[in-house]
Amino acid sequence: MGIRVAVHGGRKFHADECFAVGALMMALGQMQVIRTRDPQVLKSCDFRLDVGGRYDPATGDYDHHQPDCPKRADNIPYASFGLVWRRYGAQICGDQRVADYVDSTLVCSIDAQDNGFSLYQAETVEGVKPFTINDLVRAFNPDTEDMKEKEAMALIDGAFAAVISLCQTFLEAQIEVASMALRDYGLIGEAIAEAEDPRMIIVDKFCPEWQYSVLDQSSSALIMVSKYSDNSGWSICCIPHVTRGSRYRAYLPKHLAGLKDAELEAASGIKGLTFCHKNLFVANASTREAAIALAQLAIAEHETIAKG
Repeated sequence: MGIRVAVHGGRKFHADECFAVGALMMALGQMQVIRTRDPQVLKSCDFRLDVGGRYDPATGDYDHHQPDCPKRADNIPYASFGLVWRRYGAQICGDQRVADYVDSTLVCSIDAQDNGFSLYQAETVEGVKPFTINDLVRAFNPDTEDMKEKEAMALIDGAFAAVISLCQTFLEAQIEVASMALRDYGLIGEAIAEAEDPRMIIVDKFCPEWQYSVLDQSSSALIMVSKYSDNSGWSICCIPHVTRGSRYRAYLPKHLAGLKDAELEAASGIKGLTFCHKNLFVANASTREAAIALAQLAIAEHETIAKG
């Protein structure tokens, strides 16, 4: 018969149970998925995800709706995806550190929203909210309002199965991101330890996922200088307060916003600068020396502003 896993039935599915099923399949292989709330059917299954009112990995129960369901150390509550990932994440990734990274990014954000736990401050633009993974999965729910129950369930079950594959693709991609981030962790740690100025980190390599490693190892760094993605030049990146955040510990000089090439060189007094983003969080240079010079300029301006 193979492994049988139950999730709740109904005319709507959510990112929580979709990702939980996808992760469990990545850990244990293909299985029969049954969408139901029937107590007898639930009892007959090997796993119950997001349904059943119980959390106990020993019995295959991964529900989170009961009051005593655990929370993470940062108080973000687990949903069924996080509970499955807690048990099988390291097995799926082959590395506990990679699994922890995936939890701190993809998993906990889905869990938080499923539990009504806000990760975001009030919208900066009225009526505009973040579009999340949960929203993406929700969009795949078919419109069954005018359908009879049997016809509706068949359509929903088909859409649910398709979304499981999508969730696995997301998970695989995020595992790869985590692996890249941790691959450069030691290198960035050495650069932090050896920095002449702790406010500036210089790495002679392209590090696509440097933010996690920097934020985890330095509270004083303001600017990251590293090779550009195609190794044709250098990037000067402001360090955010949180990974992939949009607020930064420091910014590039205001008078350089949106400038390029000769105009940027003239305004900065630094030969070799090629681009400065209009929002002042990243710039490019053709040489290492130019990149460092701009980083120093940004740090100096930041310190002047901080002193008032």
